[in-house]
Amino acid sequence: MFGNLFKSGSLRVEAIGNCGTGIAKTFALNGTTVLTKTNQEFELEEIEEAKTEIIKFEVYPNPNQGNFTLNLVSNEKGASAKVTIINMMGQVVSEFNVENNNGVVQTNINQSLPEGLYFVRVSIGSELKTVKILVTK
Repeated sequence: MFGNLFKSGSLRVEAIGNCGTGIAKTFALNGTTVLTKTNQEFELEEIEEAKTEIIKFEVYPNPNQGNFTLNLVSNEKGASAKVTIINMMGQVVSEFNVENNNGVVQTNINQSLPEGLYFVRVSIGSELKTVKILVTK
């Protein structure tokens, strides 16, 4: 299936459920073998990562006019948070990183978004959270 394309490196897999929560895993390819599929399994080694937990995640006000505050508290103390705003067509309309201040990620977001329903997705460490917002004018 993969032939000789992948011999070393890492592979990051993100899975998001219907409720907007998810998990990300990173795998390292075994340097002595080529990535192959046998018996429905891949020859991968999982890279052990510390479990990230998002303790608090708020986006307010909601509904809003494209200006809102994102507030997140996590046990992840160093990595910045990746914020993605997605429209109802599944298109990414904005994506940016927000600094992590010892487990607290807070930012005011001012977007020129047309009226509609959007998903605000935050990824930090191995944790993903998504919330819906309504933009009205």
